[in-house]
Amino acid sequence: LAPFLLFVPIKNSFFRCLTVFIFIGLHIGFRLGLVLGLFPYVCIIAWLVLLPSDFWDWLTDKLQFKQIENIKIYYNPDASTYQKILNLLCCFLFLPRELIFSAKTQPEIYTAIKNSNSWLLVEHQGNRYILFQALIYLCNLSPVFRPLTLVLNLPIITNIGKKICAEFNNINSNFYQFISKLQYRKNSVYPANYQNIIALLLLAFVLLWNLNSISPKIFPIPKIVRATNLIFRLDQRWGMFAPYPSREDGWYVIPGKLKNGKEIDLFKNGQPVIWDKPLLVSSTYPNVRWRKYMMKIWLKRHAAHRLYYGKYLCRDWNSKYKGEEQLDNFEIFFMSEKTLPNYQTPEVKKVSIHKHYCFKKPDQ
Repeated sequence: LAPFLLFVPIKNSFFRCLTVFIFIGLHIGFRLGLVLGLFPYVCIIAWLVLLPSDFWDWLTDKLQFKQIENIKIYYNPDASTYQKILNLLCCFLFLPRELIFSAKTQPEIYTAIKNSNSWLLVEHQGNRYILFQALIYLCNLSPVFRPLTLVLNLPIITNIGKKICAEFNNINSNFYQFISKLQYRKNSVYPANYQNIIALLLLAFVLLWNLNSISPKIFPIPKIVRATNLIFRLDQRWGMFAPYPSREDGWYVIPGKLKNGKEIDLFKNGQPVIWDKPLLVSSTYPNVRWRKYMMKIWLKRHAAHRLYYGKYLCRDWNSKYKGEEQLDNFEIFFMSEKTLPNYQTPEVKKVSIHKHYCFKKPDQ
């Protein structure tokens, strides 16, 4: 029911922040106790989208320099395109547009801008910056792009940046002409009640779908709800955690024979063959994708993929070794281990799932 807190009409910003950080904490807990690959990171980033604007305004205010209030950016009032460029720049750098001023009331600055054909930044100590140096200063003020100033201050980047800025400020450039054609429009935000109603209705459909998985007789799903959930992919399955986690476990041992008769374990990059269970089975996989792949080809419905994995093992080993050190054949074993209740010791079953010959298969 936590997602419903996103739509609480009273103190909505507070409840949205509370909901988002509860779920972020949930995924951090998953990551601390389980190896789930990118799953917790993707979910955390997805939840950040639901943080209210009040949170981002507060964060931006905390990250900005206090001196930003005394900084002014002046543009040539005779060319409104410069004002548009500065508005876009401040928006991109997460800076307040209140920093932008017309140079019409500042004759000295107006003259400097006319001579340089650009815009001018005056910082709190009175120092002035134009073109690329002004851009570097603005990046340093940005709460997001501040680290970028280390790169922009490199001599080679500075030289290139000055040329690009000069081209952008050229009234005959394509960039300048494109910006000049952009039009201002009102940024009005209004409550869309029908959108909230639709969102709440869809949440109710999701809730009903989940209740049906618990008790289909008590919570039957109408045809319209089932069709809507399937069309918009709102149907959910909780097979990862319910009714119980996966009870099937195990590890791989792939003994292979080289042409010289030496036996190695291909799954451990040529180390001696050891059938005992590793201390940490998840560490035997290079990454989460390999773990997912290997656990899939163990299943009968993916048995056809074992041949392709076998061909890969041959190519990979024999591309590194020549002569009698080349791989001749191997057999893939999955050491199946069931997870039993009440800490019972399971029986380990040695299951052969694939035999492979890298060269010619011997006559039977």
